[in-house]
Parts: sequence; C-alpha cells; structure tokens
Amino acid sequence: MDLGDGRETIDGHETYKLSLTFKDHHVRHVWLDAKTFLESMAIVKDFWAEPSYAELLQAMQKRVHDFVVADKGTAKEALDGLLGDWKKVFKEDGKIK
Repeated sequence: MDLGDGRETIDGHETYKLSLTFKDHHVRHVWLDAKTFLESMAIVKDFWAEPSYAELLQAMQKRVHDFVVADKGTAKEALDGLLGDWKKVFKEDGKIK
C-alpha cells in the first residue's frame, strides 16, 4: 500500500489528505482535520526514536519466539517474562525506579 499525502482545503477548512493505494491499484482517500492533526503530531514521538527501542523489541521477539515457535512455556509466562525484561531496561535507563 502506497501512502500519498498532502494538504487540501475543503469547504474553507484546511485538511490533511491521505491517499491509500492498494496492491490492486484501488485508491482510497481519508481527510483529517489538518489543524488538529498537525497540532497532535507536534507532541507525538516516534516509538523507534526511543533509544531503547531495539533492546525492547529484541526482548519481545525472544519471548514470543520461545512461546510460539519453540513451544516453551505458556503465554502468561512469556508475557510475565517480557514484563520483567522491559522493567530491567526501563530501570537501567532511569525511567522507572
């Protein structure tokens, strides 16, 4: 899916237009209130900009792989283990005590 985007004025209101092009070349459009959208984007942080993102993702991949692919433990054990992994990372980063 290709995302084409840009600003467009509709009935005197500025909007942010998203064009979604699917594999079958069908195009759909979505219009968002540009003022609200642009204001919210000013405070949004991309999750991959988080310095510990790679470490958090690797912990998730390991826990999910061990449960789903390697058939080790239960889903609860995997998620509880992930919680512990993430808490350790957040503590090392000084984000939690």
